[in-house]
Amino acid sequence: MSGVVLILLALVITVIIILVVYYWDMVKKFFTGVTTAVVSTTPTTGTSTTSTPTTSTSTSTSTSISTPVVTAPVVVKPPVKPRMTNFSDKGWSNMTKGWYDMQNQGVRNDYCRYVGDSPNIWFSCALAGATDQYTTARIYDPNLPHDPA
Repeated sequence: MSGVVLILLALVITVIIILVVYYWDMVKKFFTGVTTAVVSTTPTTGTSTTSTPTTSTSTSTSTSISTPVVTAPVVVKPPVKPRMTNFSDKGWSNMTKGWYDMQNQGVRNDYCRYVGDSPNIWFSCALAGATDQYTTARIYDPNLPHDPA
């Protein structure tokens, strides 16, 4: 039994050696990235009547590595809406009011306050860029950070 195993092992090693020798240029190119030298013989032509062959050797290497260029997505922000300044209802004087950023523009351009007559009082905003000085009830939170008016 051990003789059969030794014969199979020798056969496998022989096949591996044959494959490595046969594909050696390909294996070398894979690990080094260098192609084999190319030798070409071309006759030179000149003014003389005899032409002499010359030998040129060139080695080609493939060392270029393409690196992907990563770019950040371009975020285009809309222009900041202007504050509404012509609203007449400034809100209840004894309740929270001020300039908020309810539209997430990065600036506090929305004037919010408690409006209405008792018992119908609600927190309303004169939103930047809008034409109506009131918003419907229970849309905005009066506890958000703001600049007091």
